[in-house]
Amino acid sequence: MHPRETIRESFVALIKAAKTAAGDNIFNMHDFNLFIETTPTINISIQSETIEDGDDYGVRRRVLTLNVECYATYADSTRFVDQLA
Repeated sequence: MHPRETIRESFVALIKAAKTAAGDNIFNMHDFNLFIETTPTINISIQSETIEDGDDYGVRRRVLTLNVECYATYADSTRFVDQLA
C-alpha cells in the first residue's frame, strides 16, 4: 500500500471509531461515489503534496494537505455538517 493510501485509510479508521452520524459511510477518495441515499457521508482525500528541497541542512521536507469532506442532504444540512465535522 502506498504511504498516501495508508494515511487516508488511517483517517477513515479514526473517524469510524469516533462513531459519527455518518456511521460506516466514511471513504477515502479511491472508494468514493456520492449517492444521496448514503448521506451523511464523509470523504477523505488528498488536496496536494509538495516537496521542498534543501530544508534543514539538505533534508527533504514533504507537506501533505488532506481534505475531510462532509456531505448531508437534510433541511438544516449546514448545521448538521458542522456537527459531523
